[in-house]
Amino acid sequence: LIKLRARHFSVVLFLNALISMVPSVINSSTPNEASRFGRFLNEILLQLTAWKDDEALFKRECGNSPCFVHKQSPLTYVTYARFCAVSKHWHSVLHKGFVTTLKSPVRMRQKNSMLILTKIGEVFPVLKSHAREFQQVLSAISKNKDLKGTALQVLATRVHAIHLSRKASWVDTNSFSPYDVRRSAKQAKSSASSAASSAS
Repeated sequence: LIKLRARHFSVVLFLNALISMVPSVINSSTPNEASRFGRFLNEILLQLTAWKDDEALFKRECGNSPCFVHKQSPLTYVTYARFCAVSKHWHSVLHKGFVTTLKSPVRMRQKNSMLILTKIGEVFPVLKSHAREFQQVLSAISKNKDLKGTALQVLATRVHAIHLSRKASWVDTNSFSPYDVRRSAKQAKSSASSAASSAS
């Protein structure tokens, strides 16, 4: 739809709806359905990551696309800065949804959540704060004596290992995207200038 420049299709609204429904998918799917959804979500997140990490690519593919219209009157488009901000929000929504279902007493929800996480491990989580909480929750599941020797325990250990294999790529909130890095550097420079002025 984006390549076709489909009018009246909003990528942002579509992704808002998709990502907000992840907990519902986890709660109502069979394991096979959860795995397939995980593969679909992975493809979505791969594309979002490509746009987030490359401002030139975002401007070339999305900058004046009708699929990225922000307002109709006056006609304005989603900017790179806004896209980075909403992408960070989507990661937070996903993180909250997965943590909630991983902590659920319903084992099917835990299993479905981890099945999806195995499929999106190459692109999620990205933020250190999210990854660390996942590590704590997954560690608690894998060490649960009631789950010893079960498929659920093995799955938790697998997801834990997938996340740890990407530890070097985890970033702080202010390094989520090139835009965040530039903004943080600008703020740091401004703070340093203010401090120097105050000292003098």
